[in-house]
Amino acid sequence: CFEFDQVFSPDTKQVQVFEEAKPLATSVLDGFCVCIFAYGQTGSGKTHTMTGIPDDPGLNTRVLKELFRIRHERAGEYVINISLSITEIYNETIRDLLNPSSKKLDVKQNADGTCGVPGLSEEKVESVDDVMNCISKAGKNRAVSSTDMNEQSSRSHSIVTVR
Repeated sequence: CFEFDQVFSPDTKQVQVFEEAKPLATSVLDGFCVCIFAYGQTGSGKTHTMTGIPDDPGLNTRVLKELFRIRHERAGEYVINISLSITEIYNETIRDLLNPSSKKLDVKQNADGTCGVPGLSEEKVESVDDVMNCISKAGKNRAVSSTDMNEQSSRSHSIVTVR
């Protein structure tokens, strides 16, 4: 048995999905861990939901715009540094998509009980454009091959971590 906070129907608009996720940007800047997870079979719309199209951006762009908007709003109170890492899990191997030539990476448990990936590169970002450039760069380094349902299907899982 699984519990979900929200499951969206196929006819849900990008802006409706964003309105549900919008408060998570504030939670991130308040120090909480947040996960936005897109799940489904090949061709079900995961990439569309997360990335969208230029005229109708997906969650990545919309939530990041909100994150940077709140950061700007709070600029007088304190300094907020934002960085990101992008990993791929493919055939049980972790790859750094911002530095694909890096050595083999493993998940390790930190002293505080959290998990991390030592050696994973992080890039400081100052704007949504910086983040989208990193995501674009990482996308070119992903493992891709065809399936019966999608000629350019990614055969991996990607994780974009914003800190």
